[in-house]
Amino acid sequence: MADSAFPPHRADIAPAPIQEQALQRSLINNRYYVRQEQGWAVQQELMSHDQAVYSLGEYTMFCLMWHLQDFEAGLVRRCPECFMGDDAVERAIASTYKQAERAQCRSCYGTTFEGGVRAKIIRPAIFTDTDQSERKTSRGVTETGEISIQSTTDFRVHTGDYAFRANGERYSLRTPRRVQLRTGFGTVSQADEAINYALSRAVLEDPKASTAYIIPPDAETLSSILSPTSTAPVMFSQYEEENGPLIPSYEGSGS
Repeated sequence: MADSAFPPHRADIAPAPIQEQALQRSLINNRYYVRQEQGWAVQQELMSHDQAVYSLGEYTMFCLMWHLQDFEAGLVRRCPECFMGDDAVERAIASTYKQAERAQCRSCYGTTFEGGVRAKIIRPAIFTDTDQSERKTSRGVTETGEISIQSTTDFRVHTGDYAFRANGERYSLRTPRRVQLRTGFGTVSQADEAINYALSRAVLEDPKASTAYIIPPDAETLSSILSPTSTAPVMFSQYEEENGPLIPSYEGSGS
């Protein structure tokens, strides 16, 4: 007598066929994990980076100059002294070669743009060590030394900007190496994920030949400004000037 609690065994009923293609697609879709971007990680890294600069660095004046991109963006005009002055010869040279006849113009400091300086700001910075050496350049035999400078991330430097130290040394900067923190799947933004964009190569300028040394302030004044005795971060707003944006809009969102 058959047990009514269990259905009869049906050996002739085959299991449902496996959909191999659908199974393969499912495995492929589930094999990888798409990590979401972690915005907090970027902010934490920025805070750690800036804290390290304040802990081990020194106060430095960064002199950000006007550049061709600023002129093309309508942020500045040409220098009225050496590029658009009354001298017909100077105007002809400037119009032909797109550069001023005088490299050490005290109005634009060789940039050919009005005022020359986009911003002067004071930030903590870490300098690597170097030994000076003589080098033959287009300006003659000069004493130079190449180092790296790392500072905070709230501004951008370009080739032709300067960094002034309290000891009187002045460095010309090069476009910095960019390192962006990748925290997940997605397009990386220079404005949001650049954690040490102010890590720049720098070359020591020669006081006898460089335009950097005619830019105010003078060495004595600069030393007194950059050598405060406070153990807490100092506000230098009375010594700073901003004639344009610290991070120009034409590069702030680049990737």
